[in-house]
Amino acid sequence: MDVEVLRTFVAVAEAGQFQAAADELGISQQAASRRIAAFGLSTAGARAPHDTWVPGWVDR
Repeated sequence: MDVEVLRTFVAVAEAGQFQAAADELGISQQAASRRIAAFGLSTAGARAPHDTWVPGWVDR
């Protein structure tokens, strides 16, 4: 996994907004979105342990 993709994921999670995270990282909002999309593709098929916390609004 690319470190920049992971940094972007963490920045978006902490900021709660793509634009704020992109500003913090010095990239465009579109670049942040592409990185997150790449993160989703790179983790496709990965499974979290059954006891992993999941927000209440997510169906298991």
